[in-house]
Amino acid sequence: MTLFRIADVETPTMTTVVQTPSSRSEIADFADFVRLVDDVQSGEPYFDPPGTLMAAEWLPGACDESTHIVLARNGGRIVGYCTAQPFASYPRFQSSAADYGVVPSSCLYLSEMGVARSSRGGGLGSILLQHLKVRTKPPFDTILVRTLQMIHGTRRPNPAIAFYRKHGFTLVSGGSGPLIEDGSALRDRPRVFLRWSH
Repeated sequence: MTLFRIADVETPTMTTVVQTPSSRSEIADFADFVRLVDDVQSGEPYFDPPGTLMAAEWLPGACDESTHIVLARNGGRIVGYCTAQPFASYPRFQSSAADYGVVPSSCLYLSEMGVARSSRGGGLGSILLQHLKVRTKPPFDTILVRTLQMIHGTRRPNPAIAFYRKHGFTLVSGGSGPLIEDGSALRDRPRVFLRWSH
């Protein structure tokens, strides 16, 4: 496991350590990680109802498949996370690679990213994303992320889109507008794709 102390996020109230474990087994407090993911997904923009998230069921497998795991800690507690894995490890996306403008063998899919509510507003999400971008090395030269188009249950744009665009991501075009994920199970939660390249 590699630890990085990020000097520029040390404030009077928070010193953040960014950790890059090479596998789930290196995350001793994995149950706390699961709870943080559930908490993030129960808030904006997702508003998933409590008790229906089940990160305990899917997060272990997602971490086992991840080639890039970035965790931010404050006082030893996980307060932010970012996980990515090769796009080629997602068979259901393979037929759409050209639509997304990516080459599967050189693209990372940013599958999960979030910051604890108590740690938001201080640039931690930017630190996590920048750390992932710095670690994106050959054969990978592109990162693709999928996120909600709107805050669930509203007509307000998802602020994550502006966040990713601020960090050099571009919306994947679908002709006359952004490419919207086509999935009958997600009709009430349309998702868009954003792409970043070196």
